[in-house]
Amino acid sequence: MNILGYVSFILLTIGIVFQIYFSNWFFDEKIRQNFEGFFQNDSALQKEYVEKIFEKIPSKAKPKSPSSFSSAVQLKRLSCKNEITPYCMRLNLYPLLDAKEYKHHFLYPIFSKLITDLYEDIFLTEKEITLFIDEFLKLLREKKQLSENISLTQVKFKQTAFQKAYYKMLKSNKSLLQYIKIKKGEKTCLSCCDYSLLKAIFNAEIAEKYVNKQNPLERALIDRQDLARLCSIYRIQPIDFSYFETKHRKSLDKEMTITISDTRTGIQTNQAFSTHFSGQKLEK
Repeated sequence: MNILGYVSFILLTIGIVFQIYFSNWFFDEKIRQNFEGFFQNDSALQKEYVEKIFEKIPSKAKPKSPSSFSSAVQLKRLSCKNEITPYCMRLNLYPLLDAKEYKHHFLYPIFSKLITDLYEDIFLTEKEITLFIDEFLKLLREKKQLSENISLTQVKFKQTAFQKAYYKMLKSNKSLLQYIKIKKGEKTCLSCCDYSLLKAIFNAEIAEKYVNKQNPLERALIDRQDLARLCSIYRIQPIDFSYFETKHRKSLDKEMTITISDTRTGIQTNQAFSTHFSGQKLEK
């Protein structure tokens, strides 16, 4: 027996196995770190937004220090009924996780059109997009059975191709985290939605009527009767107001762009918000 050849074969096999294992570990670790970075950025955006709004409160209404209550409580107290927040403008997927036949649910084609419009370049075919969406909702439904608090940054696909696609969707300039949420009982405020989401809900013509693509802060008032008329004209299924509302801010005259960077992963997130504050008193 050629001992040298046998030893070389064993070493080569060990090297190949180690290389495969290390590559998979490195990819998983990179995905995990980037998801964590996006999650931290999203939380930081919320906190920064609250601090900016806090600066706009009249001095008589201000508490002594913005640190006197938590960021989450600040956001809840300062968010008036007509106030745009980073959260109210997102499509709520929770009803899809609760539905027995989610493919026949009112929100399913909306979510599908949103994914197709925003991330069509990530997928090769429409069938691949459909398979991704079904697998994504399946994983979210499984997570919901364990807990009502579902983190979108901790979704892990079994298929490597879908995991890479999801990573790209989160890392995109139009991150998926800016468009969806999962919260029981929450509605999506149509007056706060950007052009892409309104286009998915209705069509391009209606989206352009309400939102100026060049300046998203220039908006027309969304009225239910007007919406019903437009849906009839364009032969679109009337909207189900169990999941949406049309509350509109009195003023959309100021814009603020917040940039957050995660120093560990190098991920940078930009998002534009309105800084208008209507002057309501803080809840006691």
